[in-house]
Amino acid sequence: MIMTQNTKSILFVSFLASFCVFFQAEAYTPTAQTAHARVSFMDPPPPANRVQYYGGTVLSAVKIYAVFWGPKVNQEVQTKVGDFYAALADSTYFDLFKQYGTKDQSINHGTFVKAIVIKPINTSAKLEQKDVEDELVAQFDQGTLPKPDSNSLYMVHFPPKVQITAFGGHSCQQWCGDHEAIKNNAKYGYVAYAMIPDMGGACSLGCYGDGTPFSSITIVTSHEVAEAVTDPVSPGPGETPAFPAGWITSDANEIGDLCVSGESHLKTSTVTYLVQDEWDNSTNACKNDTFTSNL
Repeated sequence: MIMTQNTKSILFVSFLASFCVFFQAEAYTPTAQTAHARVSFMDPPPPANRVQYYGGTVLSAVKIYAVFWGPKVNQEVQTKVGDFYAALADSTYFDLFKQYGTKDQSINHGTFVKAIVIKPINTSAKLEQKDVEDELVAQFDQGTLPKPDSNSLYMVHFPPKVQITAFGGHSCQQWCGDHEAIKNNAKYGYVAYAMIPDMGGACSLGCYGDGTPFSSITIVTSHEVAEAVTDPVSPGPGETPAFPAGWITSDANEIGDLCVSGESHLKTSTVTYLVQDEWDNSTNACKNDTFTSNL
């Protein structure tokens, strides 16, 4: 999860919490931040532990789907994010993840499969995490979304004014993005997905990048893709990392969480994107680089 920059205010100036959430965001600096699976408004502690493997699965050849929660998702996102996912999945950015393979699974470059606009059954503007999971299952059942396999990752993008609550925190107030898994569904098993709110409105004040909504999208989604690939079934807040978790620190930070203040570039033949730095276990440091795509 990537936390919003504003959560710092809540932690350090509690008597001004409701005011500081927005005041601190105005003092915007272009840094990407994340906490656990969630892209959030708070800096996690400095990296003290190398990430460790807890025996779970990884996404060895991720297949990314961009899922638009209805037709009102930002048009720039609908137009551009598929090209970004395709560039990211087939790039040297993914080479970093090879070290997080397991005895049974290597991690290779992935693919962007396609973008899909769904017609949500749940039309509420205030959603819980379970609502999102129930909607995904319903869309699988009716055939709008391709049914998942062990490498599927559904990046769910929401329209403006839709708020999602996960683990007691609200999108664009406490977090900017969150990757999770539907755990052991009777029909579909484990299903990796991420929730990406609209980067206008409150998110535009605290969710990083160079000040434009689409740069915030590429920062936040690169973080969530990296963590979903290396730790798709991550523990929740307050849970001790254990099977079926993948690669994570003993205090529940994933490879994006350890590097939330760093931004790198991803270059294609025609476009340069902002992406978040990720933790490199081989050097015990965040990897900051100009990554290149095969596209």
